[in-house]
Amino acid sequence: GNTPGPQQSVEFSYPAEYHFYPPDTVGGLELSAHEAAAGLHARGHAIEVLTCEWRKAGLQEIAPFPVHRVLRYSFPAQYYGHRIRTIPRRIRDAFSNARVGRHNLAIAEQFAKEHAFDVVYVWGFSGVSPAVTLPFSNAGTPIVWHVGDFNLRERMKPHWINRVIYALAGSRWAALERTVDLRRVLANSEFTRKAYIARGFAPESLAVVYRGVSREVLDAPPEPKTQPPVVLMACRITMQKGVEVALRAMRALRALAPELHARLQVVGTGDGPYVDHVRELIGELELGDCVELLGFRQH
Repeated sequence: GNTPGPQQSVEFSYPAEYHFYPPDTVGGLELSAHEAAAGLHARGHAIEVLTCEWRKAGLQEIAPFPVHRVLRYSFPAQYYGHRIRTIPRRIRDAFSNARVGRHNLAIAEQFAKEHAFDVVYVWGFSGVSPAVTLPFSNAGTPIVWHVGDFNLRERMKPHWINRVIYALAGSRWAALERTVDLRRVLANSEFTRKAYIARGFAPESLAVVYRGVSREVLDAPPEPKTQPPVVLMACRITMQKGVEVALRAMRALRALAPELHARLQVVGTGDGPYVDHVRELIGELELGDCVELLGFRQH
């Protein structure tokens, strides 16, 4: 069986339509994890999902396999980058991460005693702790990490500021987390793979498995391009997703090639104050006539 562990949050004030692991979901990662689990199940594999306990009351499971909602979650300390002014928040979150991680490790130890797997497949461990894999790897079960960002890299080989913060929250705990089995890491792109290698990950431990676009779409014949051209960005609107980068790129594109009349559409929603900040930035960059925030849309 494979055990994805999708990322969820109980500390952010998401809008009412935001949930987590399907039928709860907060983003594409959770949907991709569910689709991977469902696809493996359809091929005859025995699947069980170990994920976070938070969910809206009254929702029924849609998975044809067991979903164990027992882990706790705390917002990852490394999500704020390396800016000095975020250090107090990161220190607070690092202590919370360690506390929640120890709790989740105890749950994983009991879970591993009660379940035997051929492989454990990890999706979105941030906020849960990579240490939840230790009881399985200690029992000889192969661990596979699916990475679409730099969370695993930052946790295993952190920037020096984060390394100090993790040590403050518990150096022995941070050292324990870094003992996880990293021999099998699947990156979502060659760009991500190279970034992990640059931080010291062994090249032979990394392979690329693309996600986000189905194979049917990749194989489809090209369709006529939209005119004027439209750039579509689908994500949660949070600081780590790069919406501000996209806005500044659109400003630069307008300066370089105004004749394109290019547009940017952003699908998704997020933390209220940050969404307000993005709206203000659109005004400051004078992009109100070519940028649309379309809000939440179904997958």
